[in-house]
Amino acid sequence: MDYITPNEDEARYYSGKDSPEEMADVFLGFGAKNVVIKLGGKGCYFKNAETSIHLPACAVKAVDATGAGDNFAAGLACEILRGSSMTDALRFANACGGVSAAIGEALMVRRDLGCHSEMFTEPLAKLMQAGVINNSRKSFCPGKTVFTNALGSRAHYAYMDRNPALEARPCGWVNDPRVIARNDNMISVNGALCVDLAGQVCAESIGFRQFSGTGGQVDFVRGARWSKGGKSFLTLASQHVDKAGRRSSNISLTLPPGSIVTTPRADVHCIVTEYGVADLMDEPVDIRAKRLIAIAHPDFRDQLLFDAKKAGYII
Repeated sequence: MDYITPNEDEARYYSGKDSPEEMADVFLGFGAKNVVIKLGGKGCYFKNAETSIHLPACAVKAVDATGAGDNFAAGLACEILRGSSMTDALRFANACGGVSAAIGEALMVRRDLGCHSEMFTEPLAKLMQAGVINNSRKSFCPGKTVFTNALGSRAHYAYMDRNPALEARPCGWVNDPRVIARNDNMISVNGALCVDLAGQVCAESIGFRQFSGTGGQVDFVRGARWSKGGKSFLTLASQHVDKAGRRSSNISLTLPPGSIVTTPRADVHCIVTEYGVADLMDEPVDIRAKRLIAIAHPDFRDQLLFDAKKAGYII
């Protein structure tokens, strides 16, 4: 086994030890090559035959940690596949877990939200219980949270059991862009790995290596675009750092060789990085390039502008 990523309780149960160092030693003794123990609010602990690393958690106000561990593991796998150093991979994984745990706090100040989602998770249930999601203003299926699959704890399933505010439908119906578009003011948010200056988005491969499936990204991008008052947002980090410390921009003139186009440029509405939002809807290539360069990491903007001019995107 190359990597094992138990949480602290799981590691304690299976190892019979109390400290992360001792827990990791047990798993290494079982044959695991790399052990990553998720410590919740205390961060994470990594150990293999050569080194050990402890990183603190990101400082967030967590409302519900459901799914944080899965997001941590996804972030870790993404950065390992991209060739990042283990320290950087763990730091990114901590951030992914932190965002998952904190997102509910940002939404707790909202009211009268509606939900039409591929998956119904525990954070969504908590928002329903808090009255944030009540579906009262939905133009389609009012009063109902619509979804196609669910994942959570026994308590989550107990909340769902015979709940009249929930409506499960087949994936082919829930993810149909024509159905999604019947919800006025539909907002969809999805993640991406990289984007080129024409607006093509890759969210499922790292070069020639498959990283994830297409999922419902294109369905919800198109459904939100067709919705009255709707918008779609595709989010990504502006850069990544490999294990040798080399930085590269996730916004580039063209997608890296082998990258799979998940969302075509004609469907893309807004691209978001930590530096802002680029609205690309119905814009020509030169405007797209300028807006994407503006939200790229500042260290890469001059090179991107040079590349765009050389390619004839910007005159």
